[in-house]
Amino acid sequence: MYTIIESARSKTLKSLPSWSRIKRKPKILKPGKSFIFKMEPCIIMKYGIDRLVEDLIQESMARGDFENLSGKGKPLSKKMDHHNPYVDLVTHKINQVMIENGFTPEWITLQKEIREEKDIVWNCLRAARKQLGPAPLSDREAGQWQKDVDNCRTAVIMLNKKINHFNLVVPLLQKQMLLFNLEKESEHIFKEGEFRTTPEVQRNVYAKNKTDEQQTSLLSTFSSMFGF
Repeated sequence: MYTIIESARSKTLKSLPSWSRIKRKPKILKPGKSFIFKMEPCIIMKYGIDRLVEDLIQESMARGDFENLSGKGKPLSKKMDHHNPYVDLVTHKINQVMIENGFTPEWITLQKEIREEKDIVWNCLRAARKQLGPAPLSDREAGQWQKDVDNCRTAVIMLNKKINHFNLVVPLLQKQMLLFNLEKESEHIFKEGEFRTTPEVQRNVYAKNKTDEQQTSLLSTFSSMFGF
């Protein structure tokens, strides 16, 4: 009899869903008493609710519940008119009208303006650098360069205010920007930017290049003579 009960128990366990484990514990009374088999359900979720949902989806797919759905094989509509249940109807309609009329979020507009204003400041500094000679500058040219940098300071202050506002409204942390450092940017442009060339400067550059070529040629000659 015990074998028959265990066989029935095994068949019952096999017929249960794969997402659960159901234990059946036989309970045997003291000797001389009749045999009693007590079913004690003990459902243990192995992977939690996610596993349950996944198994239900797989079972539905196996039954073909997802076949012959409306819109199957067709592209999604470009006009998404789905209503967010967490947004009231008035807000939904307002957002829809704004999108259809080309509304752009504030942070995107600010990002474009910041990029354009940075280009303006950089172009002003580059243009000022082209009016000056190579380093080291004379006292007059150094004063002129400092004056040109100071002329950009007001624009940079307004630019940094706009960057601060942008960092407050942008929804993505990785989109935030650093403030524009005028001293650092002007120093970089002064060192790397183009400068005014005069005949005297050109002669000095030519003489320097010629000296470098002679030194290189002399080193090559010594290397070939001594086998370096």
